[in-house]
Amino acid sequence: MIEQSSQNLTIETVEDVSRLVRAGFSDWAALGDVRVARDGDLLMFAYTPAAQYAARWNAFERMSRGLILDATTGAVVARPFDKFYNWGEGGRTADAPIDYVMEKMDGSLIICFHHRGQWRAATRGSFTSDQARWANERLARLPALADVPAHWTLLFEAVYPENRIVVDYRGRADLYLLAMRRRETGEYAPPDLLRQTAAALGVPMPVLYDQLDTIDGIHRALEGMTADEEGFVAVFKDGRRFKFKSAAYLELHKLVFGLTFRAAIDAVQTGKVEDVRRIVPEELRAEFDGWVAEVEGRVAEVKATVNAALAEAEVAGVRGDRKAFALWAAATYPALRFYLFAALDGKPLEPIIFRTEFKDRDGADGSPLR
Repeated sequence: MIEQSSQNLTIETVEDVSRLVRAGFSDWAALGDVRVARDGDLLMFAYTPAAQYAARWNAFERMSRGLILDATTGAVVARPFDKFYNWGEGGRTADAPIDYVMEKMDGSLIICFHHRGQWRAATRGSFTSDQARWANERLARLPALADVPAHWTLLFEAVYPENRIVVDYRGRADLYLLAMRRRETGEYAPPDLLRQTAAALGVPMPVLYDQLDTIDGIHRALEGMTADEEGFVAVFKDGRRFKFKSAAYLELHKLVFGLTFRAAIDAVQTGKVEDVRRIVPEELRAEFDGWVAEVEGRVAEVKATVNAALAEAEVAGVRGDRKAFALWAAATYPALRFYLFAALDGKPLEPIIFRTEFKDRDGADGSPLR
């Protein structure tokens, strides 16, 4: 049995995880921001919110998106998607040609796997979530599942009214077949096999866009999308996947989440930037970071300008004479006079900055940005 110390241990492949499971290892958190859930003889590995926040994404975290192993043998029972990114996120892109482009569904990922003679459903991180229970009820209505080879992990999107994220699917309730992945090798089924399997099961698939085969084409298509369309997933010839989300969807997502420029101002003002950032959805985090940088930059700029002006007042010999200082400030720095008097009286500048500097900025009142 491997000692519980994780020193000098690294995980690069699913096979590494399997070996550690067989050896009785359990100090998984030391190898990445990963939580392990147990259900009988099954172990599920799922990255934590801390992994999303830190965005380091080591190999163990990337593969832990609902990976399920046998707790005794280490055999892979379910192999869902690895973590994949928004196009350009963290500078990540792909040079390989596009293999195919699929409609991005706005629901919950369902991991469908075969274990002990039956097909079961789970979500990333839970065997018993509301979405998993809903999916299990749907799977029970798919008798053709019995004909699907057990080595496949079926990956669905659960779309139903009670599970609405942003997009309004107008009452639709379905499992959409996104992908099929061989649990032993990680190989994905080609689109033709996906279509055949979806037809045999009697379930829908997201739209496949044969005409979209360039990044420029994808971006042009995004421009014409409404908030009722999330975007695309592009699969590249090298096996990588990237998400492309429409501006209209992201705008609506901000409204649903309550993320506005005002929220960034409040976070900076109250010193809770990191607390807020931890719960901001990944696709909105870059914009939130930009807003925070704008607010912090403006605060620093105003304070530096005021300090420089006070130094000038000292040189001009008016800092010790309030009347002379008032005349000098009105003539030299009229836009700063409130700040200058606050600083002269030893009062903090931040409350005035937050109250006045952003009042004409779009979104500062909590309204959505355009």
